[in-house]
Amino acid sequence: MKEIITLIIEDLLLPPCGSLILLALAYTIRKKYKKTANIALITGIVTIYLVNTPFLSTIISIPLIANPAIENPTNLNGAEAIVVLGGGLRKSASEYLGIDTIDGNALERVRYGAYLKKNSGLPVLLTGGITASSTSEARAMSNTLKNEFNVLAKWLEEKSMNTKENAKFSWEILSKEKIFKIVLVTNDYHMQRSVLEFESVGFQIIPAPVNPTNDFNIRLLSFLPNGKSLNSFKTYVHEWLGILWYYIGKNL
Repeated sequence: MKEIITLIIEDLLLPPCGSLILLALAYTIRKKYKKTANIALITGIVTIYLVNTPFLSTIISIPLIANPAIENPTNLNGAEAIVVLGGGLRKSASEYLGIDTIDGNALERVRYGAYLKKNSGLPVLLTGGITASSTSEARAMSNTLKNEFNVLAKWLEEKSMNTKENAKFSWEILSKEKIFKIVLVTNDYHMQRSVLEFESVGFQIIPAPVNPTNDFNIRLLSFLPNGKSLNSFKTYVHEWLGILWYYIGKNL
């Protein structure tokens, strides 16, 4: 419930919903508070434009994406296990005869986890709890890992509901096995927050980002709005807010 409330608040305050609220406010107070209405109007229009451009999403993503790709998957610098984070579940997927399966981000992570496992021989832990289905993300990832990549996970962590809990419950499993240095698999934009959470519980981390971005060039087309950029903006802002909450929680 806490996760749902947080997402609702994000959607209400951030563009485009927050921008639309500003535009509605500008219209409502335009006669009585003309100057304030004009400020709200301009702010609303400018923010709607910016969040739909590749320019803004690129700028805010640069500090997030700081980890390079793994250079040698056969030699992972003394790592003792591979930890793959869940990234979404599709409930009752009709093309798979109605079973629960993993979504896009999770599939990318599982595929890369399988690749690292086959090259390094390290055991794999999958982490992700139950969300919209009775099947945990870890269980759905395990099924895909086995059936589509012929790789078996050694551990399933099925209680976590967010990145903080991914770290906490993974530590509970792996610390009992005397495993402290791990290869952490998640998307490049999610890696910085994930490393913070996993290091905070005691792990040593070797980042293994999925689909690492290395093209941050600003072009003329970067200033033309498109639908993909809005989704990227919301994804990156969600990560920045997660990092902010991490530091707030750490200092309380």
